[in-house]
Amino acid sequence: MPPALETSLGALRLARWLGPWTSQRSLPPRIRRREIVAPGPRGPVTVWIYEAPRPTGRVFVVPGLHFLGPADARLDRFCRALAASGLQVAVPFLPDYLALRVTPEVAEDASAAFDAVRREPGPRRRVGVFSISFGCLPALQLTARRADEVGGLVTFGGYASWQETVRFAVADGDVGRPHDPLSRPVAYLQVLDHLPGVPADRAPLADAFRRFVRATWNRPPMTAPERFQPVARRMAEELPKDTRGLFLLGTGVAPGSEAVFEEALDGAGEDAFEHCDPLPAAETLTTPTLVVHGRDDDVIPWEQAETLAAAIPGAALRLTGLYGHSTKERGALGSARALGGELASLARIVAGIAAVGRHQKLV
Repeated sequence: MPPALETSLGALRLARWLGPWTSQRSLPPRIRRREIVAPGPRGPVTVWIYEAPRPTGRVFVVPGLHFLGPADARLDRFCRALAASGLQVAVPFLPDYLALRVTPEVAEDASAAFDAVRREPGPRRRVGVFSISFGCLPALQLTARRADEVGGLVTFGGYASWQETVRFAVADGDVGRPHDPLSRPVAYLQVLDHLPGVPADRAPLADAFRRFVRATWNRPPMTAPERFQPVARRMAEELPKDTRGLFLLGTGVAPGSEAVFEEALDGAGEDAFEHCDPLPAAETLTTPTLVVHGRDDDVIPWEQAETLAAAIPGAALRLTGLYGHSTKERGALGSARALGGELASLARIVAGIAAVGRHQKLV
């Protein structure tokens, strides 16, 4: 079958599973999932591979910061949908991202997983790369370094400025603008060593932030203060006294969270978070790139997509109201005219995703 026809059919299959007409609880049939282990520079990296019979392309999915990684049901379903479109799909469990930390080593783990995937049986074309949220950082770095092996890149919900993104997470949010208050502890984890008054033993505080995330994420009602604040207060009672105040600040219970976070950023210095900056890699890309972002993203502002797309030579930008952050909740649509525009946008997005794993034109 001609590659262009394979891509078109793949886009139609993908639209079936990702469009608003299909329940997000429905799973594509006949998808096999298997596991491989990549020898990483700091230890093994587990990779899940999804396949339907006779895949015609390959895509490497780089997840964002989430304690479940690929085991998150939403990401698992998305990978199954990609596989149902005719792609062999690989997604790694990145240890630092499972621990909710952005580190300089995460790109090395992603690269090791990518190498292992390249050695697997499958279509011998260049591998497409698809990133979600903070996964854009290692995805951009991988694509910049391995341009001869990557056929195309699609970022979804990514960022351009690390400091603007984490400041958005810690802020209370603007009236009328979607904002997820449960992202604040993850921002605090990034600056943990620089927090004013942080105890020498940081482990209890870091563990508490992660336990709070596990107790509240993936539960939409928890975004209400009356739901998540009692959880934080109960956890705080179990902590050493010298960590309780910072924990309540980092979970948005105590006032002054933004000021303390800014103090941590200032104390860290300008160079402390250079490893979190995706723009040096973005500006050197020669790979066809599509930047996708939800207008209702409550974790990373959609304006970040504009900045990121502008930094990548030749990149295309697609904004959508159909999805929130990290492929999760679908946004609300108003008029039939708005729905028509969004469906047209969806068609372009799924066409780009279907093309990325087959080394075809993205848009």
